Amino acid sequence: MVRKENRETQIVAGNEKAFKPVRHVRQPTNAAYEHMKDFEHVQKNYRDEENNREVMIAPRNFLVNPPKQGRVGKNTFFSGAISYMESDFDRPKKIAKRERLAGEALMQDKPFSQKVKQTHLFNSLKDVIGEDVPIPAREPSKPRPIAMEHDKPFKPSHPPRVGINKTLAPFPHYMEDPKKPLTRKIEEDDG
Repeated sequence: MVRKENRETQIVAGNEKAFKPVRHVRQPTNAAYEHMKDFEHVQKNYRDEENNREVMIAPRNFLVNPPKQGRVGKNTFFSGAISYMESDFDRPKKIAKRERLAGEALMQDKPFSQKVKQTHLFNSLKDVIGEDVPIPAREPSKPRPIAMEHDKPFKPSHPPRVGINKTLAPFPHYMEDPKKPLTRKIEEDDG
């Protein structure tokens, strides 16, 4: 459907004339510098000079190998199927163990030791100290007499560890400070 303009509606709205731009901006046709060609364009003619209706075919751009022959995809081999070969993952450990055992076989039966060993003495330690003679038993200790027979001040068996002044009562009883007696100092003359 083609859109049509209703001129009566445009005139009623105040648009009596068709839109016209305020001014025309001229586009410059001349550049500030002369155009320089990057390369010379050569017009190629693929028509045959003898017969203008025949088109000359250009030489091949690149050569490729012929397509492969035979089967492709899974289970394709150059010379038959390859049998499964098990991989020994413990091979490095076995080689290390064999080298260790070969090294231990070259060692002497008992390796050299610098440890100081116990040797037999002419006299035993008990004979030197004199413990071969029976030691007499100790006399039983006598009970000591009580040091103080007189009365002692009372002392609780478990005195408190915390509290103000660490007393038995939670707070000591309030006592007023005694009044200080005021005395006048009399100065004596030496003369």
